[in-house]
Amino acid sequence: MPPLAASIPERIGPALILALVTPAHTAHAQQASAPPRFKSIDRYVESGGVQLSGGKPARASDWKAIAISVTAKMKCTAVLIGRQVVATSAHCVDGKPLAAQPKIMLGGISFGSQDYDFVECTFHPDYERAPANGNYPRNARDFALCKLDRRVPDVEPETIGKTAISHGDPIVLMGLGCHDLKVVDGVAVSQKDPAANPVLRIGDQRVADTALPLGRSNPSFARTVSHGREPNLCPGDSGGPVYVGVTADNPVAGRRISGFNAAFDGDWDFSGTNAVFYSYLAPAGEIFREWAKTWSDKRSLKICGIQLDPGIGGCRL
Repeated sequence: MPPLAASIPERIGPALILALVTPAHTAHAQQASAPPRFKSIDRYVESGGVQLSGGKPARASDWKAIAISVTAKMKCTAVLIGRQVVATSAHCVDGKPLAAQPKIMLGGISFGSQDYDFVECTFHPDYERAPANGNYPRNARDFALCKLDRRVPDVEPETIGKTAISHGDPIVLMGLGCHDLKVVDGVAVSQKDPAANPVLRIGDQRVADTALPLGRSNPSFARTVSHGREPNLCPGDSGGPVYVGVTADNPVAGRRISGFNAAFDGDWDFSGTNAVFYSYLAPAGEIFREWAKTWSDKRSLKICGIQLDPGIGGCRL
């Protein structure tokens, strides 16, 4: 997702493209981005903890497997799910989002003091076959898997759950998109100070809808709804994991990835007092698991929750 500009406030409108976007009527021509370089949260935020939405404190060390990429044209989130495997949104590594066929970009990621390169990234085949979809992901199979040039030894990978998110499920959303996104004079406005330290956004939500289209995509997205002046997700949160099995008050033990952040949209009036924000999610579950197993088996790699059980091989319990 393109980064927020330095001006404050910034109007979130045509300049924001790809996913976690504004409504389709603000569509803007997309450009190929530089390959993303992700940096783990414990390197990206101040040491000693991160700030959660609602003021809940958390240790940065609890989120070492999560990373964010900030480049001149792209801002996205990724997660380590195996010693040598990273998952992110497909559109985060799509260098030609408006082309008939997507094009993989290879970047890299940093964990702790070590930098790793992506030697290979692969789109889910349904995403690869889907046509361009304007500002939005091509479809809800918005998944990409990337192989690292070597194993990450000192970070506990996150574990993939067995089921996809479904209607009514309590979930935890997290991401490092923006500090604060509000509606001012009918326009979504970021109040983020670009010089400020990043803030991790995390909070309890519930899946309000499933089997929804997004733009011209097939009806397979899930969605949360937030009323008021702030969305659940912000630009830059694409690719971030959607968790089940935990709460924002107790987000550590037993958390499982059951989807990925995909997009944000909204309906708001001129005053912003009746704003409704929609956070669109790409459900994972068996569709993701089957593809990820085939992909990793072919490369002799192991993914937590698929080839490796929780607590085995360093995988998160």
